[in-house]
Amino acid sequence: MKILVLAPMDIEKELFLSSLQTFSRLQHEYKVLACGIGKVNAASTAAVALHDAKFDMVALVGFCAASETYPQGAVLFPHEVEYGDVNAPKGLLDYHKVYPLVGKDKIKCITSDSFVTKRAEEQTDCIFDMEGAAVAHVCDKLKVPLLMAKMVSDNVTTEHGTNFEIFTAFINASPSFNPFVQFMENLNERTIK
Repeated sequence: MKILVLAPMDIEKELFLSSLQTFSRLQHEYKVLACGIGKVNAASTAAVALHDAKFDMVALVGFCAASETYPQGAVLFPHEVEYGDVNAPKGLLDYHKVYPLVGKDKIKCITSDSFVTKRAEEQTDCIFDMEGAAVAHVCDKLKVPLLMAKMVSDNVTTEHGTNFEIFTAFINASPSFNPFVQFMENLNERTIK
């Protein structure tokens, strides 16, 4: 399979490329791009790359915030993603759609344009990012399966905001993205449909 890998930050791209090098043999072909942080950056990078070449799957890899359910360092492959910051009546925009993902974990990713500093009471079993739903939106329109491979960098509670210093210290420790590559290497065209 030919997989387009999108990483929002340069460090996420470097960690993924470093993990690819630890595998002696890869069954898939990977094109890895830094897409930038945020919905517009990620969606536009995905759209251009998918216009320029055919890929069997897109993978969005990197760090995420999570509810207290998931500890820092947890590796997750959510099964659905949706926008979390659309303030419009249902039916007015198609931003209320919940997009299915290739992931195995029964976890929803909520995408917003802001670094999440507080979660709502009902957001107890989810992760948060700033790109996923926008990339899913593009993949849905182009009928390309999307995998999100996320590592929890920080936790979000209802009472306290996310500590940016904890997030920064964690990502600067250069955790391994080997589980992301291993999961992708175990996929095939039949399992991503």
